[in-house]
Amino acid sequence: MKAVHSPTEPTLFRPDDILAQRGKSPWLEPLFGDGRNEVVLICDAPGSTTSTASVDPDYNEFWFVLRGEYEWLIGDHAPISAAKGDIVMRPAAVGHTINVVGDEPGLRIAVYGPDGATTNGSDEDITKVSSKTEPPNMLLTPTSSLLANSDDRRFTIIEDDRNTVYLIREYPGTVSKAHWHFDFDEWWFIAGGELVFEVGEGRPKIQAKDGDIVFTPRGFRHQIRTIGDQPSLRMPVTTADNVHIWTDDDTTAPPSRA
Repeated sequence: MKAVHSPTEPTLFRPDDILAQRGKSPWLEPLFGDGRNEVVLICDAPGSTTSTASVDPDYNEFWFVLRGEYEWLIGDHAPISAAKGDIVMRPAAVGHTINVVGDEPGLRIAVYGPDGATTNGSDEDITKVSSKTEPPNMLLTPTSSLLANSDDRRFTIIEDDRNTVYLIREYPGTVSKAHWHFDFDEWWFIAGGELVFEVGEGRPKIQAKDGDIVFTPRGFRHQIRTIGDQPSLRMPVTTADNVHIWTDDDTTAPPSRA
């Protein structure tokens, strides 16, 4: 597949609209790259199987499930059932098979390494995570049970040398503190509710809802507000260092972009 590149402007991706345009499964729609990851939207046909024995030896691939019911086979681990709201991670250098269960198509966001390096799958690393019962870096993170069993605002879902992925729960009317990142592109998967993103200066606001992705290139100041009458759930995908610039008085980093 041809490599995808980072947008130069703040961008809203709406999988529901792409699904309506592309129609019947199966298909794959490249979305963007952020310098660390390639991000694609995949619609799988009912009953289909995708098997990957050759995998990136240095990259923990992961998926957000949007629709349908799936079964992942990762290494020699027991089958993993996943549905809407779940996050599945495949450790580096471990082969996997993805089955779509039932009569409905599956829809997932796949996040994988941009360099294309592969190796024959190995089960060595699966033992490091297969018995984990708390995030980060579980093979399966079911967000519904995570939220039901804790009142925490923020959960770390994935944490490695390329990415940190959080799950953030906010209540209606909550507004984040404006900031920007000078050294990495940031993007969010919206897992629930409605949010408004104010990005840059004098630009149209981006209104996002459950299932959407919002991409912000590095350097753009951004602030996020939860609207509507339900809590919002957003999942920022950032770097391991995750450096925030909070104020224009900070002279240690480049200024924000308009």
